[in-house]
Amino acid sequence: MEKIYKISIMSDEEYIEIEERCFDSLTVISSRQSNFQYLTKEPLVIETSEDGGFEYPDYIWYPVPLISERFKRVLDKNGIDNVFYKPVYIQDNLLEKRALYWLAVFDAIECLDHEKSLKDEELEWSYEKIAINPIKTGRYKVFKCSEINEQDIFFKEDIVRELENLDLKGIRFDEI
Repeated sequence: MEKIYKISIMSDEEYIEIEERCFDSLTVISSRQSNFQYLTKEPLVIETSEDGGFEYPDYIWYPVPLISERFKRVLDKNGIDNVFYKPVYIQDNLLEKRALYWLAVFDAIECLDHEKSLKDEELEWSYEKIAINPIKTGRYKVFKCSEINEQDIFFKEDIVRELENLDLKGIRFDEI
């Protein structure tokens, strides 16, 4: 059976944080508000917060999913085409550094295995255990599950192995 993984961040004080006042421009396009249909491909520039560190991770999940150029190259190389990309420059004015990231909006599909998933009894919209039905994912190697938290992004094993070979910063992949 094909293994499915969920991407998670590895919190560390050495990684940059997004300046809170920049959240306004990102909240408009937040995946939780489903306003992606209004996005253009015009680049967006946001700033780092002085509260964060100086290291640029390869994945930032809040308030929207941002992936590094290295991360995106692997997805492009593998023909991942069920994604909308918007260039986002993250700028550190203190260090005078600017890095290209990509807002990545993946298709959300109905693929939850309801029989094997375990709902959280206290939080109606949450799951203690998530199981994905690989048959319902079809050709998608990276996707969101429309029946659960919209921030969760899932990857099939072959893509995870390739990304792990890059030794990406600030992320891990947890098998579900």
